[in-house]
Amino acid sequence: MAIEQNTIKNSPFYVKKLISIIILLIFIVATSNGYALTLEEEVLQYVKGRYYQQLNMESYTGKTVNEIVHMLPDRYSRYLSPSEFQKLLQGVQGQSTEIGMELTNYNGIATVTYVFPNSPAAQAGIQPEDQLLSVNGQTIVGTNPNLAIVLMNQQETGRANLVIRRDNKLLNLEVISFAYSRQSVTSILLENKILLVKISGFNNNSYQELQNILNTYRHHNLKGYIIDLRNNTGGTVQAAIQIAGELVGNNPIMQTVDRERGKRILYGNGPGLTKPTVVLVNNKTASSAEILTAAIKDNNKGIIFGDTTYGKGMSQTLFPLSNGGALSLTTSEYLTPSGTKIEAKGVQFDYKYTQFFDQSYRAGAMIDSFYLYPNIWGFNTIVTLQPDRNVVVVDWKKHLASSPKIRNK
Repeated sequence: MAIEQNTIKNSPFYVKKLISIIILLIFIVATSNGYALTLEEEVLQYVKGRYYQQLNMESYTGKTVNEIVHMLPDRYSRYLSPSEFQKLLQGVQGQSTEIGMELTNYNGIATVTYVFPNSPAAQAGIQPEDQLLSVNGQTIVGTNPNLAIVLMNQQETGRANLVIRRDNKLLNLEVISFAYSRQSVTSILLENKILLVKISGFNNNSYQELQNILNTYRHHNLKGYIIDLRNNTGGTVQAAIQIAGELVGNNPIMQTVDRERGKRILYGNGPGLTKPTVVLVNNKTASSAEILTAAIKDNNKGIIFGDTTYGKGMSQTLFPLSNGGALSLTTSEYLTPSGTKIEAKGVQFDYKYTQFFDQSYRAGAMIDSFYLYPNIWGFNTIVTLQPDRNVVVVDWKKHLASSPKIRNK
């Protein structure tokens, strides 16, 4: 949950609202008199009235929709065709027609890092750590893992034949695409009472999914949390704000800046994290996931473990258009609770780690060490890990630490 607090007041808010109403009335009168706006005129109205910074609109006059969008001085605004808009709306509602797995480049090979429950990939028997070698006979070894995702999701037949390597054995699997409900928040209870929570994206169901997980384990006497935001490229900002509000307590979540209301600070009002927490991130942790990362970091509710995040600090608003498509327009910039820019900079890690598959294992060791050495280990001390052995270094003193065992891969 989150509440909003204005911190900078410009001209009276009701004057701006009145102007917006007048513009809307002009639009209604124009269309009711038989004058239908062209698609370009619709887009220009939104850009003029809602873009996050003032623009010289003369240079946009007479341009096509695609030209208008490409001329905007940000890298996120875009035009969505009717089919793209519908697909995006499905994603916001937690529905997906994609294959349902995440890949990373591991020693030059596309390697599965996560499989969404109930997805086509899960139904086909794909597992984490599987190495993907080819898609429909086209080798993908040495290429960007995103190529494999594109090849699988673009199949008109809805079927993709994969060759994977698992435990040094080659397997042929067929993935059949279908629409499914994608759960964005999942969890694994580690054997040492550390709860690993993976948030793969943010949609309208994410907050309730997290609440269900927290309620399930509320009486398990948990030792701590690992929140996995690796490869989370974002989603709805409102869902991230709700989850951040739940986890940081009555503290600032983020700052936002837009033309209409200036700078504001959003505050949380949830119970907040009360156990040691490690947040796993990488350079694909972006947008809404960076909001949550920064909120936890700036409020000293956990430590950030991994790599610097992607660096997307702009928020887009969807404006449906008369042709069934939509304009995704950048309408505000968001900053960390302390006012640090995220755009093009990302959220800085507290402790760097690069090896992918045992990152959660090491994070568990850090939480364990908190209980082994409570008088010297805390969120404000200097803590690093030696990846080659199970040692936690606290204020330059070495200590052995027990580690969690994950029940599955």
